[in-house]
Amino acid sequence: QTDNNNNNNNNMLATRATSRVMVATAIRQRTTQPALFVMGGTRLKSSLGETMNKKEKVEEDRYMRRMEEMQLEKIRAQLMEAKAAQDKAMQDEIHNTYIAPVMADVEKVLDGSGDTVSEEGLKKLAKWHLGFA
Repeated sequence: QTDNNNNNNNNMLATRATSRVMVATAIRQRTTQPALFVMGGTRLKSSLGETMNKKEKVEEDRYMRRMEEMQLEKIRAQLMEAKAAQDKAMQDEIHNTYIAPVMADVEKVLDGSGDTVSEEGLKKLAKWHLGFA
């Protein structure tokens, strides 16, 4: 009977030791595992590290979008400047090729009669004569 008592005592001590280990393990797991949340029937794991990573990712994405938008704005400005320069060059070419010679002819005609017209007036007359006005 003493063997039986000893076995029972050993079993009880083993059970107590096992339960202490299980409790310690459970406490350790609860403090180190990410918190579990239930939202809409789904389980989401979240921890401080994951939350910070998500926030960093969002901030990184915002920064990248800002940089891309700034680059696009620079490109748009360059395109607008190039188009304006091209338009100016085309206007200068039209003026030098077509309008200036007609302005010179109109000025000669007016000089022959003793009349004078301003530079802007000559330009308008030349455009009207060429059908540009």
